[in-house]
Amino acid sequence: MFGYIICNKKGLSQEELDRYQKVYCGLCKTLGERYGQMERMSLTYDMTFVILFLSSLYEPPEKEESFRCAVHPTRKKIAVENKFTEYAADMTVLMTYYKCLDDWEDERNHLKYRYAKILEDSFQKTVQQYPRQSRIVASSIKELAAIEKSHNSIPDDAVNCSGKMLSELFVYEEDFWSNSLRSFGYTVM
Repeated sequence: MFGYIICNKKGLSQEELDRYQKVYCGLCKTLGERYGQMERMSLTYDMTFVILFLSSLYEPPEKEESFRCAVHPTRKKIAVENKFTEYAADMTVLMTYYKCLDDWEDERNHLKYRYAKILEDSFQKTVQQYPRQSRIVASSIKELAAIEKSHNSIPDDAVNCSGKMLSELFVYEEDFWSNSLRSFGYTVM
């Protein structure tokens, strides 16, 4: 569902790898600034990919900043941020909240339940700011739960539901690219 994308670092040039790392650091930094240090634990490659993709398409202004990272304090890091970094941080909180609740339902994982409770205020802010994405994710999560409980479902049902849900995350706002972004997000994620 979420958190399964990994970066194929062997397939990237050094320049591409540097760019990827800067965007990844930017997302981590933004999560900490917007939501707090606990929310940084939600960091995934999925949303880094979304930032890279949307940034390539729209080419928004970016800022690059050198900073000290609490997780890697021995040397300075460089973060690249733009409007899609904030969007990806918000979507990270949205998806992590639901993933934690799903882990609670499936496995009775108490740590995930507690983490969902920690994320609750941040989650509510995201729901208010992004009603379209929040509505699609919520309905898709319910549909996925029904598919998981059904004895008649086929694996493609869950894949298609997840694809529909995640494809919405590629659409920052409704514009010329929206339908293409949905199609791309559906097949990639």
